[in-house]
Amino acid sequence: MSVGKVFFAWVAASEVFDAAVHAREDEAVFSLRIRETEGEFATATVEVRNPRRGLLSPARKQRVYISAEIEGIVELLFAGRVVGMPVSLGDETMELEFLGRPDDHAEVLQAFLPTLRAGPHYHPALVPEESRDDPSVLLEGLPALLHWHRATGALSLSRIDWTGSIDEFVSDALEDSLSVTFDAAPVNAVKVQLELSWTQTCPVFAKPFVADPGYGASGAIAAAFDGRPVTLTGEDLVNRWPAPGSTLDGGWTVLGAYLRAEPAGSYTRAIPVGVAPPPESWLVAQETLFGSRPQTYPVDFIRSECDGNLVLSGVYEQPRREVIEFTVSADLQPVIEFPAPELLSLSVLGEDVAPVEPFQLSVSYRATDEASGFVGRVQSHTMRRGDLRRPALAAQSALSGPLLAAAVARAEARLRRAARCVTVGFETDFARGARLSTASSVGLYDERLPGSVAAGKVTALELVVTGEGQCYASVELGCSVGRAASLSTPTVVAGEYDAPFEPTVVTLCRSGLVDDGTRAVASVTIRNPISEQEQALADVDVATDYSAFKALGYKWAALDAEAAVALLELRLSELPTEVDAQLVSLEALDETVTAVPAAVSGFLGILRGVDLEFDGGDGQ
Repeated sequence: MSVGKVFFAWVAASEVFDAAVHAREDEAVFSLRIRETEGEFATATVEVRNPRRGLLSPARKQRVYISAEIEGIVELLFAGRVVGMPVSLGDETMELEFLGRPDDHAEVLQAFLPTLRAGPHYHPALVPEESRDDPSVLLEGLPALLHWHRATGALSLSRIDWTGSIDEFVSDALEDSLSVTFDAAPVNAVKVQLELSWTQTCPVFAKPFVADPGYGASGAIAAAFDGRPVTLTGEDLVNRWPAPGSTLDGGWTVLGAYLRAEPAGSYTRAIPVGVAPPPESWLVAQETLFGSRPQTYPVDFIRSECDGNLVLSGVYEQPRREVIEFTVSADLQPVIEFPAPELLSLSVLGEDVAPVEPFQLSVSYRATDEASGFVGRVQSHTMRRGDLRRPALAAQSALSGPLLAAAVARAEARLRRAARCVTVGFETDFARGARLSTASSVGLYDERLPGSVAAGKVTALELVVTGEGQCYASVELGCSVGRAASLSTPTVVAGEYDAPFEPTVVTLCRSGLVDDGTRAVASVTIRNPISEQEQALADVDVATDYSAFKALGYKWAALDAEAAVALLELRLSELPTEVDAQLVSLEALDETVTAVPAAVSGFLGILRGVDLEFDGGDGQ
């Protein structure tokens, strides 16, 4: 291809290239070198006749269009702004440096950031919030680089693999210009260690006792009483009942509670008249009514049946950590001995993974009116917490799947960059090189290469016009040493594993149900139930107990009915009905650490850019 004139036009920032307008020589060009390096802005070094005037004056145009006539058509080669001081100001010619960076590059890059965050390679949990607008950080999960077009300034994303359409160069390398160099031995495996840390947080409600008026009794405490509590010490049991707002062992709080004791019959203990005589007037009255004096007289104790409830609440907060380890391997040609697998450590907070919508749990219960004591007012309570109520995150594929895909993408990007360890350089004619950029893929066919071919991505490009009038292009290709004929990426899936311990009451409540106390209460012991109270009263020997108490200093005028009743009441006071409920603890243990297995589906497919295993076809 023939190359004609090279044009140099100073332009205003707002000017759009037009060959009819800008194919001019504002400066006489003696030599030209336009250089592109992958991921960077293009530069141009131009040797022009010294105009003997200040080219950096603010009043002068600072931008330039450099174009050339190729095959009779004027093509724009470079657009940029002059930077730095001119070199060799005292000579007949001087060098000007230009940078192909658009004036609005910051705005363009900002608008391009959503593209870098789109796709399975990106997961916000893997990127610190302060770095989510940093292109270099976002590119860690992509086998790609930013590409700024040297002529138009357009921004795009260019993979480092040779993909898409390929510009083929068949015996187009200039004589003695072919070079092949090797970088460090590529790593062929990346061991990923992904840690998920969070605090399992779940609101918990329990109703260990519910026996509202007109309704049946339920809950663990009701089961221990075999229904509503019945006792001879009802007032004492009411006074011992927990009050709303009080705290209990194990991290529980009393959300709602009341207890009322209502008369429900009585227990009668008969006292022999001859042992502890009642008043004579009572005996005479009984003789008048019944015709004879009684041999015993009754002492009645009121049986109390209780209604009420006990509603507990708490928040289970347990630190958790899951460690997922897997290795992403690439099938590479053995350049030399492969180094040890590279370690990629990633840490993720659970709140960056779980859904934004919080988990909500509600409970309702009856309460007493403070003024009248009437039971019937229905209370309700709702707790909302971020949806981190489960003891396992990796087991939730909807959450762990995208996270693992992004982790694999980071390992993939590292392996693909490392595998591109062979650089093939060559020179070709200027016109062909002008059609390339660092977004181009090239296939070079030359019998001096292994297998006579090398394919790769253009990593560097120079368009050169010398002072002697020579025009050529220098091209460098990054060639990977994979074995695959097409690109492929393995998938990783978290395997099955046993979730760490959590109280069963938490397991129930995180499913949206309220416990009836059978899970929140580890054990219930009813001390001094009514059967034991009544048996104890039946076993009181009034005469013996009178003597024993008298020896302890109790003073009664005589063993009479008043003393007998006092002895029975004293014995009953030693046997109040009590509820001893041991609650399951909601308090956190040390952080649990769970190893999560992961299954990897095959190798990472990296293209064979250069065939280092080529044996000439004869197997030798």
